[in-house]
Amino acid sequence: MRKTTALLAALTVMTIAATAPRSAQAYRPSQFYFGGSLPFAIPVGDFLDGANPALGLIGHAEFRVLPILGLTFDLGYVGFIEKNNVALNTMPMLFGARFYHHIAPVTVWGGTRIGMWHTAAKISAGPFSTTVSDTGGGWLFGGGVQYPILDRLLFDAGLEFGSIDLANFDKSMVLMFNFGVRYGVTFF
Repeated sequence: MRKTTALLAALTVMTIAATAPRSAQAYRPSQFYFGGSLPFAIPVGDFLDGANPALGLIGHAEFRVLPILGLTFDLGYVGFIEKNNVALNTMPMLFGARFYHHIAPVTVWGGTRIGMWHTAAKISAGPFSTTVSDTGGGWLFGGGVQYPILDRLLFDAGLEFGSIDLANFDKSMVLMFNFGVRYGVTFF
């Protein structure tokens, strides 16, 4: 009786494994991911006094060192909606790391990014205007999910918190929602 039960259990497990979707059978992420996202940033704290929400476009590149660890590089543009005759925009160039946990078919991630943010502000007063700019260090941390759309194409969404200027951390905090896609490539 035990042999029959064990045989039936083994056959059941093999049947389920054989009929499961390919992504659930052998989850093996690609080595490189390239993509883009549309960030929606909300100023937080004192930064809210001088800036409205922002929209942007960020390009992403990632190298998966391990299936659970990726090193990232991001480059983009985020423009804040004008407030009190001040138009503010920033261009982030960030390096970071993401840690992944796969729960078929979704992958949950957490990570941090740090780097340079070139920020420019155009200040207008009647017919006169001037532009000031500065480059400083910034940092973001947060988490999100990835969901497969096609074989190597992933939908990526996340929520991050940080600062676009570490020297003035309390005056430059943002809450950033990212929605985008990433495409996986394996070279070897």
